[in-house]
This record gives sequence, C-alpha cells and structure tokens, in this order.
Amino acid sequence: MLQHSIQLHGIDYVLLVTYFLFVLGIGFVLRRTVSGSKDFFESGRSLPAWICALGFIGANLGAQEVMGMAASGAKYGMMTSHFYWIGAVPPWCSSPSS
Repeated sequence: MLQHSIQLHGIDYVLLVTYFLFVLGIGFVLRRTVSGSKDFFESGRSLPAWICALGFIGANLGAQEVMGMAASGAKYGMMTSHFYWIGAVPPWCSSPSS
C-alpha cells in the first residue's frame, strides 16, 4: 500500500502564519466596535436581508453539500433531498421579516 506524506516548505509556513496574523489583526481592530453578543452574532441587526441571504446560501454551497448530496442521491435516491430540505426550509420560515 502506498503512503503519501505532505511535505511543507518555508513558503507554506509563511503563508499559514500570514493568514493567522491577518485574521487575528481583523479581530483586534474590530473588537472595539463589538460590545456584546448581539453585535457579534447579529451585527446589531443592521444588515439588509439580501446580505443575510447570501451568507445562508454560501454556507449551504460547500463541497459537502454539492458533492455529498449528489453522491448520496446516487446511492439512496430522491429521499436524500428530504434531508437537505429539512435543514434548509425551517430557517427560511422562522426568520423574522424585518
């Protein structure tokens, strides 16, 4: 059995460290504007609905959903879509219309 190992080089470590410093930097800059959990999770309810919809769609269009649901549909049939809709429809129906 062949075993492949991942070889990381200097540039890989530089990119990883740069990424983590960038993300931490954003957190330190924005921590002054976030005063509580409402601001963090809901942005103070200041986002328009279309931006929230884009976030919801983006979260549901990952590789697991696209490839996994296709493979699951090929294996189990149409009942796979039921699993997807059970997870997707209730948030749409229960979101407040503001």
